[in-house]
Amino acid sequence: MKSKLLFIFVLSFYTLFSQTIYIDQSATGANNGTDWANAYTNLQTTISNIGTNTTINVA
Repeated sequence: MKSKLLFIFVLSFYTLFSQTIYIDQSATGANNGTDWANAYTNLQTTISNIGTNTTINVA
């Protein structure tokens, strides 16, 4: 039982602090990576600005 609770806690902690970044060369929004409309337009810029626990979605 304790191991299940620990697993749920760790998974919740990881999800809480994870981040998703979006990259789309044709995006026209704010270029801040928060969603597809405001996606970064350059992969190198994205890599320079991300931290740990980040998922990158590329269009």
